Amino acid sequence: MMQLLQKSEDAVCGWLRGIDAALLRTVAAAAALCMLLAHGFAFTNLFPNHDSTVLVFDAQWTMYVLGR
Repeated sequence: MMQLLQKSEDAVCGWLRGIDAALLRTVAAAAALCMLLAHGFAFTNLFPNHDSTVLVFDAQWTMYVLGR
């Protein structure tokens, strides 16, 4: 059993060593930038948007707006 666990651990450690850290940082930065571009309007303005808290707290209005 210990040999199986050791083999599994070695395989996982080898896979983790193979990850390109610079590429991973680049992909993470690109994802964060895309998130800010996609949701920046909702974060920085007081205009109504699809992320409004009214949709959470006013069920009757939400059902009317969504056509339910």
